[in-house]
Amino acid sequence: MPNILEFDNTICPITAIAFVRLNSQTLLFAGEGPFLRVFDHPTDKVLIETRVFTSQSIHGIAIGSPIKSNTSKQGCNVLIWGGRSIRAIQATSASRERSAGHDGLWLECIGSEAHCSDWILDGAFNTCDLNEDNSFPSQISAIFVTAHNNLWVWTVQKDQASPIDHHGSLRYLSAGPRSILDSAHVLWLTATHVLIAAGTCFGEVLLWSSHLRGPTLISSRAGHLHCTFTGHEGSVFGVQISPKVQFPGSAHTRRLLASCSDDRTIRVWETPDLDSSVFEAHRGAESDPLKTRETGFCLTYTAVGHTQAILCLASVWGHASRIWGVNFLPELRGNGPLKHVVDVLSFGEDATAQRWSLSIEMERLRSGQTSPGTEAQLKHVSSSDFHSGKSIWCSAVLAKGESSWVLATGGADGKIVSCEIPRDEDAATYNFTLTEISTPIANTESGRTNRMNEHPHFGQNLGLHAEDTLCQSPKISPSVLQHHLANLETSSSKVFCTLKSYVFVQEDVFLATTESGLVALGSLHRACSTNPLCTSENLNTKASAHVTWTVLQEIDNLKSYSLLASVPQAGMAFLGGAHGTVYWYDHPSGNIQPMVVLGTKISGLFAQYIRQDPVGAAKNAESVVLVAALLGSLTAYSWFISRRQVQDDEGPIEISKSWALELPPAFVVTSSHFLLSANLLILGARNGALAVYDLSSPGQTKTGLYPEACFRYVQEVDAVTVILTVPDPEVNNKPMTTHILTAGRNGTYSIHRLSFQQDVEPRTQMYLETVHLSTPSFGPNIEGAQFHPISGNLILWGFHGKDFVVWNDTTQSETMTIDCGGAHRSWAYLSNKDEGGSLIWTKASKLNLHRQWQPSHQVVKEGGHGREIKALAISSPLDAWGPVQTKLIITGAEDTTLRLFAYEEDPTLLGGSRFRCFGVFRKHTTGVQHLQWCGSAGFLFSSGGAEELFVWRVRKVCGFGVGMICEAKCSAMGKLSDLRVMSFHVLDILDKKAATSLEACFLICVVFSNSTIRVYLYSSSIMMKKFDLLLSGTYGTCCLTQAHCFVSSQDVYIATAGTDGYIAFWNLTEDLRKHGVIVANGQAQLYSQLEVPFPETANWQTRTLVHQSAVKCMTLVQVPGDGNLIVTGGDDNALAFTCVKPLGTVPTEGPQCSTLLIPKAHASAITAITFVGFASIRSGPSHHLRFATSSNDQRLKLWSAYLDLSKQGVNGLEITKDANVYTSVADVSSMDLLTDKSKKQKVFVCGVGVDVWSVNESDSGPV
Repeated sequence: MPNILEFDNTICPITAIAFVRLNSQTLLFAGEGPFLRVFDHPTDKVLIETRVFTSQSIHGIAIGSPIKSNTSKQGCNVLIWGGRSIRAIQATSASRERSAGHDGLWLECIGSEAHCSDWILDGAFNTCDLNEDNSFPSQISAIFVTAHNNLWVWTVQKDQASPIDHHGSLRYLSAGPRSILDSAHVLWLTATHVLIAAGTCFGEVLLWSSHLRGPTLISSRAGHLHCTFTGHEGSVFGVQISPKVQFPGSAHTRRLLASCSDDRTIRVWETPDLDSSVFEAHRGAESDPLKTRETGFCLTYTAVGHTQAILCLASVWGHASRIWGVNFLPELRGNGPLKHVVDVLSFGEDATAQRWSLSIEMERLRSGQTSPGTEAQLKHVSSSDFHSGKSIWCSAVLAKGESSWVLATGGADGKIVSCEIPRDEDAATYNFTLTEISTPIANTESGRTNRMNEHPHFGQNLGLHAEDTLCQSPKISPSVLQHHLANLETSSSKVFCTLKSYVFVQEDVFLATTESGLVALGSLHRACSTNPLCTSENLNTKASAHVTWTVLQEIDNLKSYSLLASVPQAGMAFLGGAHGTVYWYDHPSGNIQPMVVLGTKISGLFAQYIRQDPVGAAKNAESVVLVAALLGSLTAYSWFISRRQVQDDEGPIEISKSWALELPPAFVVTSSHFLLSANLLILGARNGALAVYDLSSPGQTKTGLYPEACFRYVQEVDAVTVILTVPDPEVNNKPMTTHILTAGRNGTYSIHRLSFQQDVEPRTQMYLETVHLSTPSFGPNIEGAQFHPISGNLILWGFHGKDFVVWNDTTQSETMTIDCGGAHRSWAYLSNKDEGGSLIWTKASKLNLHRQWQPSHQVVKEGGHGREIKALAISSPLDAWGPVQTKLIITGAEDTTLRLFAYEEDPTLLGGSRFRCFGVFRKHTTGVQHLQWCGSAGFLFSSGGAEELFVWRVRKVCGFGVGMICEAKCSAMGKLSDLRVMSFHVLDILDKKAATSLEACFLICVVFSNSTIRVYLYSSSIMMKKFDLLLSGTYGTCCLTQAHCFVSSQDVYIATAGTDGYIAFWNLTEDLRKHGVIVANGQAQLYSQLEVPFPETANWQTRTLVHQSAVKCMTLVQVPGDGNLIVTGGDDNALAFTCVKPLGTVPTEGPQCSTLLIPKAHASAITAITFVGFASIRSGPSHHLRFATSSNDQRLKLWSAYLDLSKQGVNGLEITKDANVYTSVADVSSMDLLTDKSKKQKVFVCGVGVDVWSVNESDSGPV
């Protein structure tokens, strides 16, 4: 029945992508598996999707010329190919007819799917098919280049009476030079002349053409070889011919050819002038396509019919691995002796897209010199790294005005990303020296006086720990300032002319200090720009055009050393110096005044904005919590500071309370956070510890305030740089629990549950439990974080090597990357409301500024793993979500990461459902092999190579989403063990011990690649997580690949399978009893855990042969009535159903088995099986079971097993095949079943991507 399995959704590699403009609407066509999706740009909404091929992924998309049918409709023909399949689609857009179902866009398939005899590499429409009125033509023709360098033509004649029923014909045209190709590009020069660039697997680039005649496109002769470019040292994976390039300042025009290769080089070649008389004179000299050729792995050159040598213009080595493709950006720029001629884009296996500019010395071309004397170079301009895993497979570029391009890329991770590439990549970054800053400062009006000096309260000490009253600094006149700055620049000591520290006081305003103690205010001006990502003008030559500088004061206490902290929400900043003086800057009034003198060098200043005054000293006032740490002191200080709404003689701010904080030993403060809901102050230390202070206790005391609790190793032993409160709408009061986020320089961030009793005095009962730990990909230095006030996304920023990176952890995307030189420098960063931001930093004695209004790219379509998925597991409903019945999905891949997500209904989307990713987790050091959920408490188990076996805990975190942490790791038997945990199975054990504190207890049966088996008891409690090895044994010499535990009424068994094709049964009942594990009423229970010095030796009792070779997958179903059915898939393409009789009472006796084998169930090895469930039946056998299988043949099949336990063995078993469909997932490795809230069953198929299929009811019966 064809409708039993119905396609639902997919995440597969994006293998083809193309832009098109119709009716002022920009569309993005993307091929994902056999489906074509059309996105609206820039809203990224899916407008429509259609299935193009029945059992073939899309590999290429070519867009025809726009066609107008009337004044309101515009369309184009879309040519699609994949493998040997060809299809054409007519896309029509109506700007005035925006229907709800199609958003004004219609896709109509032209003809049926055609098949070529060879693999298709590239194709193009014949633009001469257009009618004179530019309407849709009655005939469509396209040409293709295949892997053996042959040219084919496909013609479709449109039937006007039945426009949907078109007929097409595929014909062979001509052959190029004999070779095996890895890439090709075909270009129509005229209506009868086709130019082909072919990249061979032998390192050659062949440039040849074919001449056609007549409306039916008949080749007049064999293909003509023009050039053979050699020099690549590997297969040529990408070639492209440019449009005609007119070199700046010259009438010289020529087509260029770009190529990329396995050798990680990009080369640009100059092609011969095919329109010249030289070419016409030698057009008859045809090459023999059957002539035996040499490989291209040498530096030789051949040009047929030409006397001039045509060499490689430029070559550059780039990317970290193989380069898959190369494109010319559709815009020329530059003039003068040495300017950019054309821009080239490359993408490859390292999942990056890189831009290169071709520069050529034009003076030689103007003087008539030929290309051998022409000097050219490819210069790297920029790189984008927005995909995960390996390989960007396709790209498309769209010119956007005269200032930028829009680049879209599709990768192996199934993600589509679009980003804007500005013409000038340095337009968003300004850098200038102190001299350039001093010019606008010194040119201030001569009558200007410093606003700080005019304030009536300047010099007043507002602190509670002051020792001396500060003296008023002298006013600075413009002439004195200019002379002072000139002396700084000419000083022989470089330290006095160094810009020291920066901090933002508003989004467009920042403070800067120098080594001489000068405090200046910089105001940024947003330049007019057509680029929404960043500003468009460079300040290197004129800094004052976009930054207005105002000198505030020269403060002696800030000379040579200064620290800054700010609260941009309140327009406040704080400055600290080497002598312990803390200054306060108020931006609305422009005043700087001293606040307190602490007498010791300040090692840290930390300011935090709070929405309300925590102590009620100033009603409706803006409040700031300020913490100051002193160098070498075990005492820190904290203040509550409020701005008065009505200013009086006491000044604009009020210190409502202050504390002296006694620090734990070896505690160097690196961060602070005030927890408003609990009136707690949390300090982070350089050694990874947290200290918690209760500020509801009395304020200043003689001995200071001691911490209520100190938690060590929160960030291991690295500095805690970030402490945040997780926004939680469900805060409980008694007992009070809150979640905090910490991050540090170990490259991780964590979420902790802080529990305490609110009304207990003294409050000493505090417990910190880590519920989430994640390692963002950009680390290791995480320096800041925030929950974005509008989107709620978690934004992290820090340093990765020489780059400053802003990372959106919620969307798992990089929003900003700046090459600033690394973490060891002065810098300041402030994000904006659109998730962009501004960065100021010092590099090479210059102040640098980068502004970015929005994230660096848009995610058009979310993706998944960038490598093959090797394991999949779907949870049962978890207790933490209550009646919501949320089921979580976990996948593990060869990229060593785990991805946690949910499959949710979303009626706003075209398909009605979506994948929602909760996080990416990096703990494994090898590819993930197996995954399993156990129980409803959120326990997850994962395994991989090097004996890696991890236990994860997944919990709901209000305000954040899902928290996941690796709570335990099973120790390897040897330090250098390279054994792979091939499979395992976990049983939930009921803990019956008296006075137990265990949260959970599990029995884990593990099989290894060296044919050994181990049984562990895992115990989890608040205070302890541990593995106990109970049993170990050896099966034989083959590799064990599968394991499954099952419990009968009184026994515990393990069924294992391996590469020898056998299923072996192990009775563990008596061995487990010695460790206090018994079976009662079909449930394994732990009554007492006995200490046994050595693990027991386990032995298998019986085995049965089910396959001729390795067992690749296995599932076991316990059928009501004490029956068991084991289904296995093998390397022999067979599917085996093994009935297991009710087990005997003698421990040494194994179960009796009988097997029903279905040979050739698939065309290749069966790699995944899942139990779909029990189905209802009308009559006949007592049980109807459903199974889904998949294989390397990319077929998904559904089977029904009718089992009658009253009959002996397989006599009571009958099998039917209910469905057989194509899945776009290659290398299928795992499958699982999800039953959604509406009881709809969905099968997830994982491999190179993910497919989701809905299972419908079947009325089939046994045959």
